[in-house]
Amino acid sequence: RFCRYLPYKLTCPMWQHLYKKEKTIEDQKINDLITEFFKIGTEKTAINTQINKIKQTIINYMETEKLGRVFGEAGYLSKSIKKNFDYDLIRLESELKANKLWDQVLSFDEKKLDLLLETLPSQLKKRIADSKIFTGDTISLKSTKTKKKF
Repeated sequence: RFCRYLPYKLTCPMWQHLYKKEKTIEDQKINDLITEFFKIGTEKTAINTQINKIKQTIINYMETEKLGRVFGEAGYLSKSIKKNFDYDLIRLESELKANKLWDQVLSFDEKKLDLLLETLPSQLKKRIADSKIFTGDTISLKSTKTKKKF
């Protein structure tokens, strides 16, 4: 963050290109690609926003109608729901420290915890599982293109 105040930009590899005196054809190609990159990124953001609005409208319809799949001429969309959980870290830490296991997951990493859980006695596994807190559902749609009409 202090780079803009330092006098070494002309020789710094992070800034050198900006201060290049002689521009080549390759530099112009790169400039054009950078412009295209940002233009496509902006378009992608707009398209993703539009897709998300469409998805939400379809999900709302599916939930209202209690449907798991909807069909159209171009294909169909299937809804799946994934339950999301987080751990109550205070409770989890207490359980793991009481069993001298906290150091094995000192910086919380759910994958490390999953590996550790495989080695624990069932009562401790249950107490740790009880520290899970439901944080909501993630609803996703899977699209399938239709090869022929239904």
